[in-house]
Amino acid sequence: MFGQKRKYKNNAYNAAHELMSKNSLRRNSWNYGVDAKYNFDIGKFNITTGAEVALEADSHGNVKGTSFDLDMIKRHRKAVYIQAVDNMTDKTTLSFGGREVMYDDMKNEFLPSLQLLHKLNNKDTVFLNVNKSFRMPTIGDQYSDSDSMIFNDNLGPETGWNYEIGWKKLLSPREFLKVSLYHLDISNRIFTQKIDDDHSMVVNANKFKNTGLEVSYEGVLSDHWSFKTSVAYSDPKQIDKPGADFRNCDDKLLINSVLGYKNGKLATNLLHQYAAMRYLSYAPYSGNGIKQYLSFNATYQFDKENSVKFAVNNILNRTEEMAASRGCLLPYRDWFITYERTF
Repeated sequence: MFGQKRKYKNNAYNAAHELMSKNSLRRNSWNYGVDAKYNFDIGKFNITTGAEVALEADSHGNVKGTSFDLDMIKRHRKAVYIQAVDNMTDKTTLSFGGREVMYDDMKNEFLPSLQLLHKLNNKDTVFLNVNKSFRMPTIGDQYSDSDSMIFNDNLGPETGWNYEIGWKKLLSPREFLKVSLYHLDISNRIFTQKIDDDHSMVVNANKFKNTGLEVSYEGVLSDHWSFKTSVAYSDPKQIDKPGADFRNCDDKLLINSVLGYKNGKLATNLLHQYAAMRYLSYAPYSGNGIKQYLSFNATYQFDKENSVKFAVNNILNRTEEMAASRGCLLPYRDWFITYERTF
């Protein structure tokens, strides 16, 4: 069982520090649902199956004014899934399954997945992952109502295939190194396109592909502290419209790092993302600029069933452009509190 409710406000003031309602923005969104799963064994297979039902609602993007009495657009999300794990030998494990995703009257999509792990020895493992991806546009993407974004109610979902092969090295009982080569093929990719100097629109690109190499490290530094970091270098390209040629897009270099702290029932994470060698969504041939994104979250686990989470996004409140897959600018600093109960 899960749920999330958000309220966003951005107040505008004149020189006399008087609130200007016509230039202020408000937004409501929430997401509630149930995810039920069941685990059992059939012969040598360990099976996990389940179903998810959720209701999403959004005030079709940012709306002018200072009132939160906003019209809400709603949609239902449903899914059923199954995964099987087969320990073929003491060194080889095969996992496979699928997920059927359904959104109201929109297209249903079946998402198969497969993972193969093989231990070369006690410290080295090689792996192969293949899965199909699916992403729905957000309600805000489809029905955004602001001065800078033009709504696109014809925006469709994106689908794609992800392939990854790699090697994982256990450096010590508390740390490991992973190297992987990956490739993505995506159809109808969701990205933000600049319409003119003042307006943007979220649209579908015809094709997207990306091949890259990622090196990551994860280690437990002490009884309380942990650290993760990954460096990915890739060559993302996309075709905006049928018949066009592939062009460069997005970020060629990405570095993600997480510093974790855990003490008893409290767990915190400080996350940093650095992006360089960029092809920006509003100026796709520029290749300039960097992005730095800092966020924080803390979870307090009362017991096995109940927890509360506090999170702050974009702590530095920076306004660098995001990658083309999500939007033009990083969202303003925001925070939220989430309560979760499992059954």
